[in-house]
Amino acid sequence: MSAFEWLTGNPKKRRSKYSELDFFAPPFRGILHPDNWCEVPGGEAQLGLTPEQAKKVWLYSPEGKTENEMIQAMQDEVEADIRNSKHDTSWLEKSIPYNLVSSGFNYSPIPARIVTLPTFYISRCQITEMQMRDFIRYEMPAEQIRGITDLPRLRRWRFSLRDNWSIQSSREPFRLGSRSEVFAFCEHIGARLPTADEWEKAARGTDGRLYPWGDEWDESRGFFYYDQPLPDDIDPIDSNAVDAYPRGASPYGVLGMAGGYSEMAFVERSAESEYLVNGEWLSIGVKGCHRRDGDASRAHIQHLVANKGHRSFKWVAFRPMLEKWPRQQWRGVDAARTAGPES
Repeated sequence: MSAFEWLTGNPKKRRSKYSELDFFAPPFRGILHPDNWCEVPGGEAQLGLTPEQAKKVWLYSPEGKTENEMIQAMQDEVEADIRNSKHDTSWLEKSIPYNLVSSGFNYSPIPARIVTLPTFYISRCQITEMQMRDFIRYEMPAEQIRGITDLPRLRRWRFSLRDNWSIQSSREPFRLGSRSEVFAFCEHIGARLPTADEWEKAARGTDGRLYPWGDEWDESRGFFYYDQPLPDDIDPIDSNAVDAYPRGASPYGVLGMAGGYSEMAFVERSAESEYLVNGEWLSIGVKGCHRRDGDASRAHIQHLVANKGHRSFKWVAFRPMLEKWPRQQWRGVDAARTAGPES
């Protein structure tokens, strides 16, 4: 008997593609329901960081250090990176003292700039394992894949690589997937991955704020590093759910863009891989910071949404975006009730 059958009481002979789908929160809406997406209006937005913002971030000290102590600590950290690195570090040397390079992490934000983007729609949450199972295992049509509001708030058993059973939230993000699975899922629902600029605008809005919620660091708004004290209203088992921290929402209502898992996005073109997106050749990279790469003293830097990103695909989640809202509603759904914004 499987763990699912043991938990639910379903005998093996009754296990079908619908057995796990008995758990959903009615009324069923589906992944393409507007509640699962956030509209990001077209127009200008400031991305990257200004020198003043960079200085503010670096001089913030959870330990209460003075400005001179912070600057000396930065210089010592970067000089240690330069001594220990086997790669070109000239860009590190130029960034002292107000660089935004964290020891052991080695990536920095892009300088401030103004970009103009058209209106788009981005998934409110990262795609979950249960949603990917609807697609990969059950081969559900796009209109039958569950949205975040359809997923139950329950605990389920998961078999780990360490040969034991652990319990986790049913709304955990899908990660460690292959690019082909991610691309196939996005194509299946008429979406694609966001570009780095689209991702950052969805996370920051148009006013150039440092974090999705504003300019002041607040670690109660996300899961930023291991052993982080959790707010009283967050259950440890649910702390990894894609919608666990509503207070960390961006100006558009997008959740989980700082803290938790990093995410796949189209980034600057490299020799490794090339994809044509809106007439521009780009590569697949990662935006955001995984909590295992964070620590209490540097989390306010490591989780800046303006960070350039990196190309490590370990423990990476994803969220799709729609260039236009689908005009056609699927059979059996009240189109007037589910109609999205005009495209």
